[in-house]
Amino acid sequence: MKYIEVSFIIEPYSQENEDLLIAILSENEYDSFWQTENELKAYIQENLFSVENLQSICNSIQNIFTVETIINTLPEKNWNEEWEKSYPFTIISERCLIRAPFHLNTPKTEFEIVIEPKMSFGTGHHSTTSLMVELILEMDIANKTILDMGCGTGILAIITSLKKAKKITAIDFDEWAYENTIENSKKNNCTNIEVIKGTATEIPNENYDIILANINRNVLLEDIGTYFKHLNKNSNLVISGFLQSDIEILWKKAEVFKLLPAKVVTKNNWVAAIFEKS
Repeated sequence: MKYIEVSFIIEPYSQENEDLLIAILSENEYDSFWQTENELKAYIQENLFSVENLQSICNSIQNIFTVETIINTLPEKNWNEEWEKSYPFTIISERCLIRAPFHLNTPKTEFEIVIEPKMSFGTGHHSTTSLMVELILEMDIANKTILDMGCGTGILAIITSLKKAKKITAIDFDEWAYENTIENSKKNNCTNIEVIKGTATEIPNENYDIILANINRNVLLEDIGTYFKHLNKNSNLVISGFLQSDIEILWKKAEVFKLLPAKVVTKNNWVAAIFEKS
């Protein structure tokens, strides 16, 4: 499977403008991002890409900022080579190291996750992944049943496994993410993770103590009712993938299902939150 890489030069550049662009791209089938000092690289499956859609995205933000785009077709075989050139390890909350197999002599932390970086979202570098891991590190996970929606590379499923979750179900519609989560679960010796290719309609007929959903605003709004149905009593829904400007609409939707916000954290205008089902 080939991917299209679109490089965006943002003018004027700001973290807020970049985050807004990522949010819009996420809603338009772009599933991976690489942020540098002045440039954003976004990745989309070749069969989902269209120049017309890209132009529409650029037009939608032209009253806020402008972008210059460079389009490249990225063969699958080049991806790991690119990551190895520039992919750093990351440490979250000084407790969890996330690294690639080629990172050697890394610091010792309480938890260590080895991720084979490929074309799937969730390498620990993006603010939403970091925020989700930060919240999971603070939660009581032992012996809990977990559902990880939009699992990406499997980082969230893996950290819950390392924290002694009883059973984890990880779901993603993307073939890369599905295969990558299976691979990374094996790399981290996590034998209690079941990986399913699909969307919320493929959630097994069972309930969970904790549901994790690091996706995007539109999917969260559409699927929060489904998540609610699959939550046990006195359980938690942990969500991210949305901006501070999305809080009001998401909170109103959660209120419909009597899901109450228990904790909210932010980073670079991105938000993660824990909701309680009483």
